[in-house]
Amino acid sequence: MYYMFIGAVLSGAVVGAIPAILGATKGKINLGLCGFAACLVGSILLGLILSVPICAVFIYLILKNSSDNTSSNSNVPNPLIEENKNNADIPSQIQKLSELKESGILTEEEFQEKKSQLLSKM
Repeated sequence: MYYMFIGAVLSGAVVGAIPAILGATKGKINLGLCGFAACLVGSILLGLILSVPICAVFIYLILKNSSDNTSSNSNVPNPLIEENKNNADIPSQIQKLSELKESGILTEEEFQEKKSQLLSKM
């Protein structure tokens, strides 16, 4: 009986390592660790019959919308930095960028980069 328990723990750990590693590589470590724990518990309870489908569910959750985790505000349309023939509008665009930074939409680095782009047009 003891060897069966050890075998179940080892098989659960091996199967659970898949979502843990995948979650770490995709930036979803919490989901990966939950998958590892669920596979381990499922393997102890019912062996590989339960741990493999649990593993598959967590792999699906990790891979689903994996591009959402790598959001870099590049998909947000930014009409503020279009070719502008009127230099008088640049200060108001910088003001709008500042508001976006204060609201958390832009990071400090993105704000400085876009601000310097606008200032170079003056």
